[in-house]
Amino acid sequence: MAAWIAHAVSRRKATAAGWRSKVIDAYAKGSALYDAMAAAEAPGALAAQDAGVRWADIGRRADDLTQTLYTLRESAPDEDGRARAADVLASLQAVRSAMDAERAPGGASGPQGARIHSLLLSFESSLSALHSPGEYLPR
Repeated sequence: MAAWIAHAVSRRKATAAGWRSKVIDAYAKGSALYDAMAAAEAPGALAAQDAGVRWADIGRRADDLTQTLYTLRESAPDEDGRARAADVLASLQAVRSAMDAERAPGGASGPQGARIHSLLLSFESSLSALHSPGEYLPR
């Protein structure tokens, strides 16, 4: 009986460590993506010569983070973890959709920029909430 309990505790610790590792990976990818998106929203960034290359990089990063978040959501140890991963995923999809719309012909406007800024803040907030309360994740 004691061996079974020790094994179960050990397995839970390993699962928790694996989850934390995945959260740290998602957080790092998300932070880098947030920084790239924020830079792409700087004044004049849409008209910059390298805007297309920058946006392609953002798209690749967003695709990678999306896959990471799907994996994280599916491997979450509990409902709270699944909900936090889903929240980041939803906020990422919202900001990405708004940024895509901004890049469409006639899409760049003042209200759209304010909306994107708000969505970026929401993405950053959900990303920060991904980890457990009190758990430090480096930025």
